Amino acid sequence: MLKGSYHILENLRLRGKCAYTFVFNNRHSEGTFQQGVELGLALTYNLNPVRFWRRKP
Repeated sequence: MLKGSYHILENLRLRGKCAYTFVFNNRHSEGTFQQGVELGLALTYNLNPVRFWRRKP
């Protein structure tokens, strides 16, 4: 899995991820395989960026 984020503006963030899955013995059948790719993208807009950056973890 690969994932990351990028702050476009102080209150606007773009996040994305990419995952690859490979399944052995799919549906409990020996020798069958299944594979797939998952992509995700999210955009977050914070209404109060000053408070967001000053909050404590």
